[in-house]
Formats: sequence, structure tokens, C-alpha cells
Amino acid sequence: MDRFLDWVRGEMRPRITPYFLIAAFCCGAVNAMIWYFDLVDDRSVRITLSIMTALVLVLEFSSGPTLWRDRKNILWVAAALVLALLLMTGDNFDTIGTNPALALISLPLALLVWLLTGRQWLLSAPFLFALIVMLIYWLAAMAQTDYSPLTLLLLPLPTVLLFGVAGAPVARWALEAARRRSHRRIGGPGFQALAMTILFLPVALVAIVVPPMLEFSDIWSAVSLTLVGVLLSAVVADQLRRFLLEWANLSPDRSDRDQ
Repeated sequence: MDRFLDWVRGEMRPRITPYFLIAAFCCGAVNAMIWYFDLVDDRSVRITLSIMTALVLVLEFSSGPTLWRDRKNILWVAAALVLALLLMTGDNFDTIGTNPALALISLPLALLVWLLTGRQWLLSAPFLFALIVMLIYWLAAMAQTDYSPLTLLLLPLPTVLLFGVAGAPVARWALEAARRRSHRRIGGPGFQALAMTILFLPVALVAIVVPPMLEFSDIWSAVSLTLVGVLLSAVVADQLRRFLLEWANLSPDRSDRDQ
């Protein structure tokens, strides 16, 4: 018995791959839509579809390790099933509201932002931070109304992503320009300050514009402006100082070289 269990462990360990877990999720999602959400009325069709999804899971379990680039299709299938589950859940439960539709709209926008940033996490992070800040404001605004916070929870998502589609090329240009001119005496720190300002611009705009739009009290705007000022000064101050000193020929390092 022990030998049999050791053999089973040895066979299963290399087969439990991320692809198998994704395939298991896909099979579970399909069965949830078939049996729980009554996607198909005919019982025989339900049983047939369940068996077919189980066979897919068995084939995935029996296959060997595969590279990610060779298995992109299963990722797209999993994403489509997630959206389908969200839509069916929103149709069955009123508390979810229009969030599935907002997620469906946001998916191509998020992909477009990712491509426009050149697939760089550094350029995508500012929009993610802006989304988090806007969600905080949005939840605070929804808590002051009669609406459930879950009804339109994802409304800030397409809003920030639309801004990201317009701002991502500008942020990418600023970062690439700062990298190309990093060795220059004046242009280096100048473009570094410009790039850092543009990178933190989404968070700054959300903190400045959103509180008055949501009719928050003045203390919200005051705190937001203070945090934005501290953030920008901490990120941009050093590069801006170097730029001004070099432009005015007042840099201490330059004075030492001239002597």
C-alpha cells in the first residue's frame, strides 16, 4: 500500500501544473453555468457537457509540462468564462448590479493600456494607484447615499482606464526621453523631473479633481492636496533642484571642476 501511495504521489506531483489548475477552474465554471445557472434545460445535454469538460481536465492532467507561450488559448478561455460567470451572477443577484458589464468593458481597455505602456509595470503602476485612490473616494461617496456600495463598485475602473489610454503614450515617451538623456548635464535631471511628474499625474489628478466632483467636504480636498504636494515634492524635488542648479551654472560639482 505504501509503495502504491508513493507511486501516486510521484505521478501526481509533476502533473499539478498551473495549466491544470486553470483547466480545473474552467471545468468548475462550466459546470456552475450548466447546473446552477440553468444554462441548458435538457438534462442529457447537461450530463454530456459535464463529461466533456471532465475529459478536458483528464487530458490536461495527463499532459506534460508546457511553456506559457504555447498555452495562451486556455488563458483566454478562462478569462471568457470569468466574464460569463460575472454576467450570470449579476443577472441573478441584484447586489452585484452592473459590475459584470463594467468589467467586460474594462477588459479591452486594460489590455490596450498594457500595450501602450510597452508592457512595463513601472508605467502601469501609476494607473493602478490612481484606481485604488478613486475606489476609496467612490466607496466613501456611495456610503453617504442610499445606494448599495456593491451596485456600482467597478464604475471607477473604466474611468481610470480611459484616462490611461490617453496618458499611457505620454508617460512612455517621457520615460524613454529621460532614459536617453540621463547622461546630459541639464537635460538629464530636467527630463527625469518631467517623467516623475507625468508618472504621478494620474494619482494627483484623482486626488485633486474627484473630491469636488463627488461633493465632499473641504477637509477631503485639503487632505488630498496636502498628500499630493508631499508625494510630488518627495519624488520630483531632487531632480528639479539638480536641473535648476545645472541650468544656472550653480552646481557645486561644476564649481569644483572649474577650479
